Amino acid sequence: MKVLSPLTHRQSVTLQEKLDSKRIVAQYEAEFAFDARPYFENVDSVALYRCNETGYRFYYPPRVAGGSELYEHLQRLPWYYRSWKWEYDVADKYITERDYVLDVGCGFGGFLHKLRDRNVRCAGLEFNPRAVATAASNGLQVYPETIHDHASNNPDKYSVVCAFQVLEHIEAAGDFIADCLKAIKPCGRLIIGVPNNNPFLFKHDKYHTLNLPPHHMGLWNKKSLKNLQKVFPLRPCSFRIEPLFDRGRYFKAQLEYLSLKSPWLGKLADRVFRPYNELLMKVIVRFVEGRNILAIYAKLPDNDPRHTSWG
Repeated sequence: MKVLSPLTHRQSVTLQEKLDSKRIVAQYEAEFAFDARPYFENVDSVALYRCNETGYRFYYPPRVAGGSELYEHLQRLPWYYRSWKWEYDVADKYITERDYVLDVGCGFGGFLHKLRDRNVRCAGLEFNPRAVATAASNGLQVYPETIHDHASNNPDKYSVVCAFQVLEHIEAAGDFIADCLKAIKPCGRLIIGVPNNNPFLFKHDKYHTLNLPPHHMGLWNKKSLKNLQKVFPLRPCSFRIEPLFDRGRYFKAQLEYLSLKSPWLGKLADRVFRPYNELLMKVIVRFVEGRNILAIYAKLPDNDPRHTSWG
């Protein structure tokens, strides 16, 4: 069996570890009342590989990726489709009134609303029927299409393509990026927002449920995002990391990690540091990365000597 990197389509990958499928299924049932067993039929363990050329980490096999029934289930959670994301405010600064923007996986149209209020031409792609209907009822232009089909019919159409909290769900991440670039004019911008897999939330918890299949299929950080320039015709322009907003959760996560290592050490740290929690957080917040990262790229023109065809 050959395992290929979803980004390079080459076999230059390294197996990092294997995760127990039964534990993953049990967590989805306990935390979200979702039956994930069909995704893991005849899959005893999920492998986590690293692409040697980019540092991108991805889960294998790809068939454990979630389908529409997973997202229809999760959308019942009030926080799942948030109308505001930190990335929206940051990305908005890189878009002008002259741009034509495509938001891939636009949900209910939160970012499109923001753009329309500024008279920026924009459209979205979304599969969730309820989200599409809601966006349409608010006068937003949203297509129930894949980025592959839309880009094939609209090459070089947009000056900006955005994908917020989408890429980590895609098993064929390289195909997705290539399709996004196909829809962008030469010298246009690609804006990608993904969970940052360097922060406190995932650093010590490899079994964090929603960071596992079938929900997430890839793990991104600044290094792997920067290395996309090795594979695709794009130039990194900026990387922005979300500030640490949920300070209380950070403190709790560190205590839980210490308690797993040593219950005695965890209790001691709780007793010593809890009275000074707020003061410590004011200092620590300057040095700890938050939960999300936003990457902004420029698509290279066709005549650029660095331009290479992906595949």
